[in-house]
Amino acid sequence: GDTQCDVEKARRGTEATFNEVLQHDLHDEWWKERDLESYVGQIEVPTLMNQGWQDYETQISGAIRLFRKLNAPNKRLILQQGGHTVGAREISRKETLRWMDHWLKGSDNGVEKEAPITVWWDVQGDESGVLKPTWITTHTAWPIPGVKEETYYLTVDGTLSKDKPAASPFNGARKY
Repeated sequence: GDTQCDVEKARRGTEATFNEVLQHDLHDEWWKERDLESYVGQIEVPTLMNQGWQDYETQISGAIRLFRKLNAPNKRLILQQGGHTVGAREISRKETLRWMDHWLKGSDNGVEKEAPITVWWDVQGDESGVLKPTWITTHTAWPIPGVKEETYYLTVDGTLSKDKPAASPFNGARKY
């Protein structure tokens, strides 16, 4: 029933995004103009990001990188397992509404006093099917202060090792 969309489509024509993407296979000016990382530091309004860590269709570290570059006076990042539909979860919608109620309606709900980073661990359905985190941690920064990045290698016998394996006929791709 939205006649305005039909009017706009007739006026502008169909976007040829697929063909445009094919013409820009490298990170050139066309991509930089469309890349949120290029201008996220200019955002000056309170910003809430919700990131799913198991999204095979999008970059799983995207929100974390954006959060680090974001200069908004109030910012919050919620991390949880799952794909790009984590924002549709009831728990995500509730947090988004709390955020919006405070920053858009002036509701005194305390959201501005909470830690800027929340991790919902092991989100799963309860007996009624409602998704809830098994436990929650909050942090003032990401990566978590005191945590260091380490590389581990999967060994031929299926264990993890900090030692890089020597050249071997067993090195290479594995199929499971």
